[in-house]
Amino acid sequence: MQGLVLGGKYRLLRPIAEGGMGVVWEAEHVQIGRKLAVKLLQTQLAKNPEAVLRFRREAQIAGTLGHDHICPVLDIGETEIGQHYLVMELLRGRSLGETLKASGALAVGRALDIAGQILDALAAAHSAGVVHRDLKPENIFLSRVGGRDDFVRVLDFGISKMTADGGQEATSLTRTGIVMGTAHYMAPEQARGHRDIDSRVDLYATGAILYEMLTGRVAYDGESSNEIIIKLATEPFVPPREHRPDLPEEVEAIVLRAMARRREDRFATAAEMSEAVLGARSVLTSSDQPAHASMALALASAPTLIGVARSSPAPSGSVLAWRLPRARLPLVAAALALVAAAVGLLVWLAGGEPGDDGGGQAHATPATPAVHAPPLAPARSAIPAPSVVASPTPPPRPTRAIGGPGAGG
Repeated sequence: MQGLVLGGKYRLLRPIAEGGMGVVWEAEHVQIGRKLAVKLLQTQLAKNPEAVLRFRREAQIAGTLGHDHICPVLDIGETEIGQHYLVMELLRGRSLGETLKASGALAVGRALDIAGQILDALAAAHSAGVVHRDLKPENIFLSRVGGRDDFVRVLDFGISKMTADGGQEATSLTRTGIVMGTAHYMAPEQARGHRDIDSRVDLYATGAILYEMLTGRVAYDGESSNEIIIKLATEPFVPPREHRPDLPEEVEAIVLRAMARRREDRFATAAEMSEAVLGARSVLTSSDQPAHASMALALASAPTLIGVARSSPAPSGSVLAWRLPRARLPLVAAALALVAAAVGLLVWLAGGEPGDDGGGQAHATPATPAVHAPPLAPARSAIPAPSVVASPTPPPRPTRAIGGPGAGG
């Protein structure tokens, strides 16, 4: 199909992704030369009216939500031979799924940043009455936009559900007992095929994605979707901190609440979960970004999230660690030497002239006062902020181009 022109406007250049519903091609607008992505519905699915309706509804939803973190559909069409296609923005980067396969667990700050952007997109979709129902790392695309890495685009609204708030209920596409979604990220009520699911299934999926970003593994796994669903219904998942002991309790609490078995126990809205994520993120410095003394001061005065961690002895591999650049170590050593000299001078002055009887006793002072010596205080500005102890961020990998709402599946 390479070189084929669709609708007299879009020339197919090369396939860049493939999924259950279709193939995504890099394409070029023949008149203006703009590079785009074109998603073609699989030929066998084009004969299925329900599949065609889902395909076209994906275009309608993604094309009207109009949010920075949702990839828009720019055009839709059908060829003379009945080939259905969507035209989307061409994204350059890679999916979160590819990133996790290459990197494993992410730095805590990075994971929270990505989760926050997903929740921003969900808040927009939910306010329009749209429930995605198939959030997974493969449907989260990370690109570089305006100098910012990890800019999130949520893809593939192909099996989304319109709620009553959206003005229509997709009754013909959502039937009781039909399980829609991906088992690893599926809420219990969704796995049971309940028809009355709501936006909280997306919050569960976001929690499951966050779990995977933080631990490098899925909460539930198995040889088949059925095995995973059985585990989901009968077994609790392993808390994230058992896989990653250095994870802050406040971050784990977000995951546990988002993935609560009863939807009444989860966050009520994407905005509420986003607020919790932002609260946790505000007291962390991502390990892949430069540290700043201002963040150190903020952490020192943070009332809740850091206060709990500091009230007890830091465990091995503690989440927060003071890191000194090698270039500054001599300065710190010199400062400590000056402090020691000052303390020695004060002790000597208080103890009398050298040679007094019992002078050794008079000068024998505990070592602890050196810890409280005031000259250390100005050195705080030279100490970077605490950073998250996490797997190091891997070197940049070659990026690839991919189209908007994914290939589906």
